[in-house]
Amino acid sequence: MTLNTVVSLNQRWNGFWTKKEIKPDLEERITIDKYEKNTIITVRRCTRVDSGKYRLVLTNSSGTCEGIAEVIVLDKPTPPKRSFES
Repeated sequence: MTLNTVVSLNQRWNGFWTKKEIKPDLEERITIDKYEKNTIITVRRCTRVDSGKYRLVLTNSSGTCEGIAEVIVLDKPTPPKRSFES
């Protein structure tokens, strides 16, 4: 999964990505790149656990701005939790 966010600010900015409920292995599979006009978060080997809201917070001398991207990861179905009898 790759989220590429274009930042149209005329001033220098700082930004960070957050996600509620980060699983321990997510930190190993995630990379965040920051460029002059955009920031990119990449999650390798996505599974359903990686679904959720990813929040980007940008700050500069003018203030703070944030945006949320809701990600739904589709994967193969999980086996049934219980058997059904006729």
